[in-house]
Amino acid sequence: PTARPARVLQHHGAGLVLAFDDGARTVMFTVRLDPEPTVGDWVAYDKARSRVAALYPRISLFKRRNAGDTSRTQAILANVDTVLIVTSANHDFNVPRLERYLALAFEANVTPVIVITKADISDHPEDFANEARAMKPGLAVVTVNARGPDVASVLSPWLIKGQTIALMGSSGVGKSTLV
Repeated sequence: PTARPARVLQHHGAGLVLAFDDGARTVMFTVRLDPEPTVGDWVAYDKARSRVAALYPRISLFKRRNAGDTSRTQAILANVDTVLIVTSANHDFNVPRLERYLALAFEANVTPVIVITKADISDHPEDFANEARAMKPGLAVVTVNARGPDVASVLSPWLIKGQTIALMGSSGVGKSTLV
């Protein structure tokens, strides 16, 4: 068999950037599949024919309505296990926004974790955490200093080998710093 598994890292119209066990490379997407692969998908790449031959079943899917055609949806991200919903312990903290992110996570069949950053510059970071916990019983909520030495240990319950993590949140809340 010439097909081998690969993970979709990027989707550029007719091209896909695929991650193989020996590195990543761009391949042309010449055969249409239904559904079409999206970032995070696992595919079977047929090396002999230089094409994506099949899409493996998805465990989760973030999607949105297509612009201009609300009857169709567009896949955004697949096969995520946990989403870190990042907000900060300041003016960015917004419960209705967090509720929208939670709704997206639950619709996608992904485990959400609220990560409240900038705890080091807030007088009462636990007030933000308590407000977030009140949204849903049992919701995982952590507060961190994203540049602090203990951030990896705080997030370690979700940083498990073989698991895929995504981050979402407003601009400036500390997603890049966490990465």
